[in-house]
Amino acid sequence: QVFALNTKVRLHNLKSTKFNGKTGIITACLDKQNPERFGVRIDEEEKSIAVRPTNLMTDNGVPPVFVYEWQGIKIPCQAQLGVSGYNDVGVVVTCSDHLGLDALKAVGEKFFGVDSADDLKHCVGQQIDRLSTSLVEYRPKPNEIAIATYKAMELAKCMEKQGLIKFTGKTVKQGYGE
Repeated sequence: QVFALNTKVRLHNLKSTKFNGKTGIITACLDKQNPERFGVRIDEEEKSIAVRPTNLMTDNGVPPVFVYEWQGIKIPCQAQLGVSGYNDVGVVVTCSDHLGLDALKAVGEKFFGVDSADDLKHCVGQQIDRLSTSLVEYRPKPNEIAIATYKAMELAKCMEKQGLIKFTGKTVKQGYGE
């Protein structure tokens, strides 16, 4: 989830500049009634204000979010860096609620057997794919990951098109029997 309830956030790039740089907490997530703005209670204020996701960030930054179209379904996704059991750095792509829970309806029905709006929140954070692989002869340099393109090329191209990753053109040998 990009901004869960009670997440500490910082506001930025607002037209009403008096709140830029202020911090607060998420009091309401995106939903059917309010699909475009989060509720945020600014520190030392009594009432919440409605804020677009693009005007919020956490102190640790916000994982990149994007939409991946697969099998005719538009999947709202979030990419996060992680480390595998083999100490390889990789990217895990999960379902995201950055477009609101209603955007997950088709994904929930097709892939997770979810058929009620209340259960859509269980789709958030479910893994779509993992963009990393174990390597035999090569260790990625800082800011690099190795992607098993034979498994995830379509997703990797989607992420490249949206400016989240850039292909280096390097080809490396994969390990562990693959």
